[in-house]
Amino acid sequence: MDFITYLKEFFSFDFIGMKYSYTLWFLALVFYLITNKFLRKLINKRLKIYLYKRRRKIFYRFLFIRFIKITKPFITTFNFFLLEHTVSIFIQNEYLSYIVFLIYLFLFSWCSYQTSKFFIHINLTIKIRKKRINRRKIFYNLYVNVSKVLIFLVVFIILLSKIGVDLSTLLTSLGIGSAILAFSAKNTLTNFFDSLILVGEDAFRVGDWIQTKDIEGDVVEFGVLSTKIRTFENSMVTIPNSVLVHDYVKNLSMREIGRRIKFNLRLKFTNDTDEIDKVIKEIRSMLGKNPLIVTTDKIKEQRKRTKKKYNEDSLYNIEDKYGIKRSFLVYFDAIDKYSMNILVYAFSVSINWEDWLDTKEDVLKKVIQIIDNSSLELAYPKNEIILDKTSINATTVK
Repeated sequence: MDFITYLKEFFSFDFIGMKYSYTLWFLALVFYLITNKFLRKLINKRLKIYLYKRRRKIFYRFLFIRFIKITKPFITTFNFFLLEHTVSIFIQNEYLSYIVFLIYLFLFSWCSYQTSKFFIHINLTIKIRKKRINRRKIFYNLYVNVSKVLIFLVVFIILLSKIGVDLSTLLTSLGIGSAILAFSAKNTLTNFFDSLILVGEDAFRVGDWIQTKDIEGDVVEFGVLSTKIRTFENSMVTIPNSVLVHDYVKNLSMREIGRRIKFNLRLKFTNDTDEIDKVIKEIRSMLGKNPLIVTTDKIKEQRKRTKKKYNEDSLYNIEDKYGIKRSFLVYFDAIDKYSMNILVYAFSVSINWEDWLDTKEDVLKKVIQIIDNSSLELAYPKNEIILDKTSINATTVK
């Protein structure tokens, strides 16, 4: 509160004498009340025109919104300071000073919280624009929650010191109490530290499609203690972070290009290997010309965008790290009991589920057309009964 005391001494105008100090103070207060609303509207209007309308990028619109939110607690604090200083000219009360202290403490907490949110927002937005991180609402929720706890602890300590509590004695007594609290809140602390592990490992992000041993769906919210997943049955499932850490998590969204299409083409037995080679070549040609199937030429632009990452992360395969698949394979793979199998293995350009289904359907239809135009036939399970002609003739004679 030393800063508040300094402001009071500065605005007391005692250097011009007590006779004129009150008059000058009230004139300054009236001038502020008249110009405050007008100036705020003018500044907000100019900022909105410059950042919100002229700048088409969403970052500047976001910056304007965050600026409006962060100015509210500071303007409220300054207005309360003017009100408190004006009232203190006429009223001096010990109990009133405690109330004023609590209000200042609340305003301090509000200003600190909004300031921390402002810098967290700006920092994460800049990183997203530079593509250092993507969709990191995980970090935002975690940082904001941690900042809430820290601000609460600081305010609590200031309040205890104002009341006159000996902090050293309190901290000593809290040693035993914290041990009991830690034991009783063991699961809560475990979930908190496990959430840090998930963030550090970058196992998934908000919006990702993930699959665990029991649950499959989209990540809706990543919290300090638990993760909320929207399943494909449209139900919301809350999973403790400790469960996700100790169980496998398959992330089906963490890939940039390429979703696998794999099936075995089962054909009837034949000795015509030339026809088999012809069908395999036609399928390979069809996949190479299909605009929906990933090939080397289709990912050149993708590799250009990841060239810088490749230089930085040259110790491992860049395509495996960032989820870029381009190979397609068509081979005479096996001779089964009832069929000859041709392996068809490729990747669709889009990783979207519906687009992947469209691509797979298109490939299957074209493969059937290739088989129809050849002398080969698709195999299917069937039973053949071969009768002995001699036994049939003997039965007929009788």
